[in-house]
Amino acid sequence: MSDIDAGKFDREVHAAWAAFRNRIADAVADMTDDQLLVVESRFDDTNETGIPPCVQFLGWGGGWIRCEVSSNPFLGHARQLRASDIERLHELGFGEPVSGPDGSPAYFLDAEPAQADRIAAIAVAALREVWHFAHPSFLRVIVDAEDRSREFGVACTVSELPPLHILSANIAENREHMRNLIDRSFALMGHYPFKDEDGDVVVPAGRVVMFIEADARLPEIQLWSPLVCNVADRTRAAEHLADISRSWRHIRFVLTGGRIQAVVDVPAYPFVPQHFLELVEHFRDFLLGFDDAFAARLGGTIDSGEKETIESFDDDDDLPPALTAIIDVDPDGRGLDPEVLLLACGRDAETIRKFIQISTSQVDQWRAAALDARTRSDYFDAQRIDDEADAWSNTAQSLTAALRLLTAPASRERIERIRKPRQLELFPDPAEHTLFTDTALSDDEHC
Repeated sequence: MSDIDAGKFDREVHAAWAAFRNRIADAVADMTDDQLLVVESRFDDTNETGIPPCVQFLGWGGGWIRCEVSSNPFLGHARQLRASDIERLHELGFGEPVSGPDGSPAYFLDAEPAQADRIAAIAVAALREVWHFAHPSFLRVIVDAEDRSREFGVACTVSELPPLHILSANIAENREHMRNLIDRSFALMGHYPFKDEDGDVVVPAGRVVMFIEADARLPEIQLWSPLVCNVADRTRAAEHLADISRSWRHIRFVLTGGRIQAVVDVPAYPFVPQHFLELVEHFRDFLLGFDDAFAARLGGTIDSGEKETIESFDDDDDLPPALTAIIDVDPDGRGLDPEVLLLACGRDAETIRKFIQISTSQVDQWRAAALDARTRSDYFDAQRIDDEADAWSNTAQSLTAALRLLTAPASRERIERIRKPRQLELFPDPAEHTLFTDTALSDDEHC
C-alpha cells in the first residue's frame, strides 16, 4: 500500500471541523431563550472531580446568545487551563470570569444569533487550540440534557450487522465489502466506530487520532495517524524513530516535509477479525502514550492538522458576474428584495444555490481570517474582517429568501423578516441566567 498523502490529514481534519462548525452555527442561530447546548469531551474520566472540558451556549434572553468556556475552579486537575490557554481565550474574544448580574464564573462572550457563524468559529478554535481536541469524534453534543451527537455528525454509527466469527477467514469482494467486515469486527467487541465523510473509521487515541482505511485496489487495510509536525532536525528525528521501531513491531514511520506519520499495514487476504483487532489495539496502545514530551524528543510538536491560512479571497474576478453585480449593488449585505435577486439570477434555482454556497464559503474564510487577526492582537482588523463576514452572511440569507420565494412562495411578512437585520436589544434580566450556578465564587477565586 502506498504511503499516506502528506496533506490528506489536513484535508480530513479541515473537512470534519468545517462540517461540525456549520452544524453548531445552525443550532446556535435557532436557539431559543434558556436553551442550553453543550459541546464536551466524550472520553475524559468522569470519575475525576470536576466537569469535562467543554464549550457551551445558552439562549440568554432578549435575542442574545452566551458562549462560555469553563474556568479552572470547575475543571479537574488534569484539565486545568494554563496561562497560555487563558491568553488564547482572551485573543478569541472571551471575557474574564466576573461576578455580578452581567457576569459569569466562566470565560464568556455574548453575541446575537445573526452572528452564529462567528460564534461557532470561535468555539471550534477554543476546542482545538485550548482543549487540543484533534477531531470532532472526540466530542459529544448535549442539548437541554439530551445527547444529540448524532444530529451533529459526531455519534458512532450503529447498524444491524450480520454475525461474524472472530477467527473466520473472509475474502472481501471489493472496498465496500472490506469496510463492512471492519464494521462487523468492531461490532464483535460491542463497539460501533465513528465514520468520517469518506466512510473511513476514525478512532480517538489520547492526543492524536487513528484513521482506518480500506485500500481501493488491494486487499489491505491501513491504520495511520499523524504524529508530529514542524520537525526541525530530520536526521535526529530519523535516529529516534529507528529506536522506537525496535520497541514497537508492525509500526512504521513516514517522515516527509517536516511531518511524521505512523502507519500499520494490515494484510487482508483473507481478512481475519482477530488479527485486525489485535493490530488496532496494538497501534492504539502506542498512540495513547504519545504526548508533548514524546513529540519534543522527535524535534517537533503534536500534529493537530494545519490551520487554514487565507492568502487572498473575495476576488471579484473569481466570482460569477451575476453574484458580482449583487455585491456591487449591496456591498454591505443589507438585503435586497427577493424579486430583484431572482431577476439577477435568471430565476434559476441551481444558480441561487450555487451563489448561496459561494457566500457561505466566503463567510467561513472571512471568519478564519478574523480569528487569525485576533491571534496577532490586531483587533481593529479583526472587527473589519468580521464586518465583511457579516455582509456575506446577510447576502446568503437574502439569497435563501429568494430561493424560498422561487421554490415555495412565502408571505411578504416572512420575506421581510428574513431580509431585515435584527435590532440589538438589552439583556432583560441576566442575573437569572448562568451556566454555572452550583458554586458561588468570589472574584479572587477565579483563575
